[in-house]
Amino acid sequence: MESKNIKEFTLGTSGNKKLMILNKDSYTFRDLGNKKLYYPEKYDKEIENNIEKMIKLEKESLITDLQDRFLTGVFALEVDSDWIIFGPFLDTSLSYCKTESEILISDSAFDIAYKKQFKVSKSSISAYLVTGLPFEPFSNMSFWDEISKINPFRILKISSGNITECEMTNAFKVDHDIDKVTKDLRDTIISNIYNQNSQFDSVSCDVSGGVDSASIAYVVNKISGQPMIFHAESDESANSDTKWAQYIADDLRIELNKLPSIDKNSSRFSVDKEYIGSNVPDSPLLWGDTEGYVKEMLCKLPEKDKHLHMIGIGGDELFTYIPSVPWSIIREEGVVRSIPLIFKYCILSRRSFLKCIKDLTNKTSLKDEVKQSIDNGFGSKKKNKRQLSWSEDVIFPSWLTDSAKESAHSKINSLFSNQFYELSDDRSHYQRIQSILFQKEIFSQIVHVAGDEIGWYAPFLDAKVIKTALTLPSRYCTDPQKTKPMLYEALKGIVPLEVFTRGVKGDYSSAFYNDYRAAAAKWMGKTKEFFLSKLDVINHESLDRELSMPSSNFERVDFFMRVCNIERWLRQVNKYIEIGV
Repeated sequence: MESKNIKEFTLGTSGNKKLMILNKDSYTFRDLGNKKLYYPEKYDKEIENNIEKMIKLEKESLITDLQDRFLTGVFALEVDSDWIIFGPFLDTSLSYCKTESEILISDSAFDIAYKKQFKVSKSSISAYLVTGLPFEPFSNMSFWDEISKINPFRILKISSGNITECEMTNAFKVDHDIDKVTKDLRDTIISNIYNQNSQFDSVSCDVSGGVDSASIAYVVNKISGQPMIFHAESDESANSDTKWAQYIADDLRIELNKLPSIDKNSSRFSVDKEYIGSNVPDSPLLWGDTEGYVKEMLCKLPEKDKHLHMIGIGGDELFTYIPSVPWSIIREEGVVRSIPLIFKYCILSRRSFLKCIKDLTNKTSLKDEVKQSIDNGFGSKKKNKRQLSWSEDVIFPSWLTDSAKESAHSKINSLFSNQFYELSDDRSHYQRIQSILFQKEIFSQIVHVAGDEIGWYAPFLDAKVIKTALTLPSRYCTDPQKTKPMLYEALKGIVPLEVFTRGVKGDYSSAFYNDYRAAAAKWMGKTKEFFLSKLDVINHESLDRELSMPSSNFERVDFFMRVCNIERWLRQVNKYIEIGV
């Protein structure tokens, strides 16, 4: 087995248990009056600059300030004989494990599993191959039964050796003073990018051809002047992303650093490929389509020391029109004021007025609907969902073994009973938060896998940006003339209108299906040797038959991509922790 270097920092004790942080970072601490704060040493300058303010803050306000200030890391607050452990806002990478003699804490469940040599959970692997349920907690889970992951909006309280997850306030009240919200959004985005940029000697960002990356590029250029910008070339026959990226670069008068196209560097169907730097994430990689791009970008940087790279993930989740917006508008504006919207919704959805009204006024709770989805998916009953449902139908692939289905059903029921709760009573907010959690996990994986040779920042995943954007009334997300109208209003005068009036972003489906067909040809007849087959999770004969079929519908391709992702992850985990087959 290969060895892995993990730093261990002993915080102290709680009851008769030693409290330890496992991390790649070195840790230090500062006294804050009657409290003691432990934090990654790399944040020492930031903490020092704000120490006087932090000393004056009450415990809850101090936690909120730290969660809003940093995008990564684990923080520990000692108050009297109790400990409060937490990570950044909406970051769920904080993992913990309680043994007879110690409590282990890390932002990497894999590091804890490696130290204790825990076996990967078959039930978690099986549940991962089931689709249709909300990302949190049904995909964003620990893959080891002995290790728990923190829930969103929660912090850990450790007292006398006992661990409790405590909820933080998470209400996002709609603010109808649109001028104020727009100004707050503008000030927050610009000041955050300025503050991040000021901590580094050089900066770069992506320009994919879309709205979010372009917006960041214009703001960064306004602040720093002449950032490096990177772009993965697209197939011009399929889309015009490269033309748009070049237009943006020309407008900024900056050289566009073109990297090989995503379809040439994608690892979404890779099985036997190591991760960047041989760093193993907590769970299967969620960004295999751009992994090669990130690796190429890192190689192109002339200097990595004190360099910051900004990425545009999170903008879609906050500013774009999402399916449940009409449902939320009805509740924010009232039925009478929303009558024009209702008629417009009927026309666009091509459904009867009565059916649309039933959807728009539906009061089914999130918990009831998800429970129904689980029961229907694993039972014989099938019920068609309404178009504005909280979640999708549960689907599992035909090649999942009977024992894997039972394991998945058991795990999903356990997650539903013990970890599932309503993140918001508003369907638009709920969908946005779920999507943000997904992007937060991607960002956490990027930082962990791609390493800390450079700094990473995602402006639209910043806590203050998220909190401000979630106060926007839903009707301001609708504009037939512009993509993400409120982002345009917030950055008007910096980002040109043309960025927001472009049509649909480039289509990459051709490369996606080509990758599938190549992977299917490579692995057909060889899936018997997969860990997933040896663990009795997949029926390799059934999977091989499916791979031999000439047609490749999206569901089949998506399921096989999941198989490849988790098989690749298992093979990398097995280098450090024996899978046990």
